Amino acid sequence: GWGGGGKTTLLNEFNNALEKKRADYHVVINIEVSNSETLLNVVDIQQMIADRLGVPLKDNDSEILRAKVLLRAFKETKSVLLLDDVRNEFSLEDEGIPTPGRENHCKLIIASRSEDVCIKMGAHQCLIEMQCLEKEAAWEVFCSNLTRRAKREIDENNAIREHAMAIFRSCGGLPLALNVVGRAVAGSKDPREWRRAAKAMKAYPSRIPGVDDMFAKLKYSYDRLDGALQKCFPYCSFFP
Repeated sequence: GWGGGGKTTLLNEFNNALEKKRADYHVVINIEVSNSETLLNVVDIQQMIADRLGVPLKDNDSEILRAKVLLRAFKETKSVLLLDDVRNEFSLEDEGIPTPGRENHCKLIIASRSEDVCIKMGAHQCLIEMQCLEKEAAWEVFCSNLTRRAKREIDENNAIREHAMAIFRSCGGLPLALNVVGRAVAGSKDPREWRRAAKAMKAYPSRIPGVDDMFAKLKYSYDRLDGALQKCFPYCSFFP
C-alpha cells in the first residue's frame, strides 16, 4: 500500500499481539529496512536480529559469516520477522534470514509500498493490499486527535461541523493525513479558526503544521510512478 496508509501501524499491532503469544513463538523481531536501490545496511540489520535472538556476533567477521551464524540460530527457534518499509528486493539469506517454509519455524511479514517488491520477495501467495479507511472509521481516527472541547463544538455547532467535515474530506481516508491534520486543528475553538483551517487545507495545505513532513513521505510514492503516470497524477488533481 501507499505511504501513510497504516502499514507501520499494523506491523506494530502485529508485534505487540505476537509478543503476548510466547507459547507459539519464541521471538518476534521488528525491523525498519528502508533500503534504497543501492544501499542496504546489512551490518545493522544483522546486529538487530542477533540482539533479539541473543546470539553474539564478532565485529571483525564478514557479513557472509555473520549471516551463517544467524541462519543456524534461527533453526533452533520459532520466530516471526516483521520487515517494515522494504523499498527494494534483497536476498533474505544474505542477511541471515531463512526463507520461510515447512522445513523451518520462521514466519515473515513484509510491508512495502510496492506490490512488485512483495512478489519478488516471495510473498505472492498471501498479499494484503492496504486500503484507505472507510468514512466511519476515518472520522473516528480524525476525531481521536481532537480535544474534548473541539469534539463537543463539532456536535453542537453546525458551522463548525461543516468546516470540520470539509477538512476531514480533504484527507481522503488516508490515516497519515487524518492524524497529522487532526492534530493540527485539535485545539480550534470557534467557527473563525475552523474556517481558516478549512481554507488553508484547500488552498495552502503546507501552512498546516505537520503537513510538510507528511508530503515528504507521500512524495516517495509519487517518485516511484513511471513517467506517464507522473504526468497523469497532476492532471487528475487539477481535474478530479
